[in-house]
Amino acid sequence: MAKKNENKMPTDRTLLYTANEKASDLQAVYRDTYDQLINYLLKHEKDDHRLKFIAEYMTDDLLEAQEKGIAVKARVGSDYKAYIKKIEKRINFRQEAKKQRDIDYEKYTISSIWLVLMMFISLLFIRNWITEEYIISFAVDGLIGAVAIYFGIANFFTKYRVVKRYHFPDMLIYLDIIVFILCLVVKFTMPAEYGNFDITFLILVCSYLIPKKRIRHLFETVA
Repeated sequence: MAKKNENKMPTDRTLLYTANEKASDLQAVYRDTYDQLINYLLKHEKDDHRLKFIAEYMTDDLLEAQEKGIAVKARVGSDYKAYIKKIEKRINFRQEAKKQRDIDYEKYTISSIWLVLMMFISLLFIRNWITEEYIISFAVDGLIGAVAIYFGIANFFTKYRVVKRYHFPDMLIYLDIIVFILCLVVKFTMPAEYGNFDITFLILVCSYLIPKKRIRHLFETVA
């Protein structure tokens, strides 16, 4: 990771999702040790990405011990610091960070594409709801609109978490909000007969394409 992010990253506990999912297969005694180790990590490891990688490798190690019938005390011992040091020696943090960066870039890109589509459908529904001119009926249009709004919000927060994780400019988040408000204004200022054929989709697509090069550069600099 870039040096400026190495020591000052606030703990993002959502990064433990994969480790926690794996840990659900641990038996009680192994799970108790896992929980204690996670608590220790949360207190002593301040780098989000190191925390994530250590937690996942640690969980795999406990699962392996459980599968082979190795007592948890024999595998972990009583010195959690020494155990975690052994786990750290097995991890190529730079390589893992690059892999995670690529995953997050793909996640950000896909979420951006879906957000454009969901915002367009949501705007279309809002316009038709206000004017009471439905494409099919209120029930059908409302269901589609509700689904679009739900998935739009979900994809927005996926982008938000990635932006915050890498400390990217907040403007990447504000841009989506500004564009949505702009499209609302366009929707309600265009003549009704052109309501379904305005330029909002073009605005939404441009909001995805214009910052794309900048976003790629930001991702390239984090690992």
